[in-house]
Amino acid sequence: MNAVMERLTAAPGTSFRANIRRQPRFPFQWHAHPEHELTLITAGAGRRFVGDAIEPYQTGDLVLVGPQLPHTWLSEPPGPAEAVVIQFRRDFLGPQLWHAPEFASVADLLARARRGLAFPNGPTEPLRALIDEKDPARRAVNLLHALVTLARAPAQPLASGGYAPHLDDRVRRRVDAVCRHLAEHHAEPVTLAEATAIANLTPAAFCRFFRRATGHTLTSYLTQLRISAARRQLVETDHPIAQIAADCGFANLSHFNRVFRRLTGCSPREFRHTRT
Repeated sequence: MNAVMERLTAAPGTSFRANIRRQPRFPFQWHAHPEHELTLITAGAGRRFVGDAIEPYQTGDLVLVGPQLPHTWLSEPPGPAEAVVIQFRRDFLGPQLWHAPEFASVADLLARARRGLAFPNGPTEPLRALIDEKDPARRAVNLLHALVTLARAPAQPLASGGYAPHLDDRVRRRVDAVCRHLAEHHAEPVTLAEATAIANLTPAAFCRFFRRATGHTLTSYLTQLRISAARRQLVETDHPIAQIAADCGFANLSHFNRVFRRLTGCSPREFRHTRT
């Protein structure tokens, strides 16, 4: 997906941005910026898009996104949606800090964030303390403490190793329109003709463009969306697996089981058992 380049400005007297984002719903807004971004979901659930990775999120989800890595969060009803969002440049405390041996682990953390990092059961208290702190100096110290803590925490890379973002504003609206449509209608039988009509491209041109922009074919992108939705239903509902498969756009239960195992490493039943 081609992303909007976002330019951010820190508040006067500070070297980074920290705020609480509250909306009735997080819309699909594919964007990137030169800053690192920490996002802690404090209310709501939905799907998280980071590079070519599409995964469900819920309250407590904690992610570090590296510079220029396209991302967005798309919440699902019921609302509201809320997140703690902290954005900072690598040199927010000076260009030499991460060269000190005491902070080698943080330098490594920031380097790994180029693919995006999710922290399962990650430490959230340092981020909450940062938001609650009013003194700018103490807020900076709290951010440093949060980064040191995260550097020691288990983290899961998000975008694939070969993902290369395409940040061309000229075609961003076209790709946004297609991806928003797919996010909203993934449970329906979306066709190539439907997608090409939205993008106003020939089928051959669309396939080349979509793969270059997202790292996926249309089919694999839809499959990722559907499996993401299924993972959330398996955890949050007691619906039968066959119903979940149908609700998420799979016409055949055995096909759903095969695809789910291929993408997650376990069956839907095993996935539900380990997370509930």
